[in-house]
Amino acid sequence: PQSEDEVRQFTGGIGYDGIWADVGQISVGLQKSSYSKGVLSPATGESSITTRPWLYNIAGAVSVTRRLAIYGGYTRGLEENGTAPDAAANRGQPLPSAITSQRELGLRFALRPDFQIVGGVFELEKPYFSLNSENVFTELGALVNRGAEVSLAGTLMPGLNVVAGAVLIDPRVTGEDVALGRVGARAVAQTRRLVRANVNYQLPFLPGVSVDAGLDSSGPLTASVRPDPATGQQLEVPARTEIDIGARYRFEMRGAPAVLRLQIANLFDVRGWNP
Repeated sequence: PQSEDEVRQFTGGIGYDGIWADVGQISVGLQKSSYSKGVLSPATGESSITTRPWLYNIAGAVSVTRRLAIYGGYTRGLEENGTAPDAAANRGQPLPSAITSQRELGLRFALRPDFQIVGGVFELEKPYFSLNSENVFTELGALVNRGAEVSLAGTLMPGLNVVAGAVLIDPRVTGEDVALGRVGARAVAQTRRLVRANVNYQLPFLPGVSVDAGLDSSGPLTASVRPDPATGQQLEVPARTEIDIGARYRFEMRGAPAVLRLQIANLFDVRGWNP
C-alpha cells in the first residue's frame, strides 16, 4: 500500500488596491486561513496537523519622478512544509505549516520607456526544518534571508532584448541549537549568490529568426547541517555556472502561428551536486 496525504485549505479575505496616476499606488490585504494536512502511511499510521492563522500584506510605491519610483512592502504568509523525508526517524510525519514574513524596500528607474533597472533590499524569515542530532526532521530554529537584488530588463538596442538579475543573500539560521553548536549557522541547500541573465537577438537579415543565450550561476551551496568538528565549518558544494544557447524561427503553418525552437542546454557540460 502507498501513503496517502490530503491537504485542505480555506481562505477568506478582503483587500484594497489604489492607483493614483503619476503619484503612486497602494495595496493592503487581510486574510483568515484554515489549513489542515493528514497523512496515512502503511509504516507509521495516521497523523494530522491543523492551523488557522491570520495573514496580511501591505505594499506601496511612490513616483518620485516620471522615471524614478520607490517601493516597499511587508507580507505575512503561510507555506506548506510537506512531510519528513525517508531518511529521518520520523519519516512520513506531516510537518507544521510555516508562518513566513517578507520585508522589502527598493527603487525602479527607467532609463528609457522600454528599459528599466530595479534594485532593492529584503528580509525573509521562516522556520528552519532539518535533521537534529537524534535524526528527527523537525524545526531547528529560524531561517533569516537578508540580501540585496538588482535586475534590468528591456531593449538594449533594436532587436536585442535582455532580462538579467543578481541576488546577494546572507542566509542565516538562528536558535538554541545554533547557539549550542549542534546546528550550523548556514542553511542547507542555500547559496549566497545567484546570477541569471537571458538575451535574445532578432536577426535583421533573416525575418522570423532570433538567437538567444542564457547564463545561470550560483555560489557555493551549504551541504551539511552540522559543522565539521575538525574545522568548525559546514561542508559546501562548489559554485556552478551553466550557459545555454539557442535559436527560434517564427512562421505560420496553415495560417496559425508556429515556432521552431533549437537549444543546447548546459553548453559546456558543467556538473555538480544538489544537496
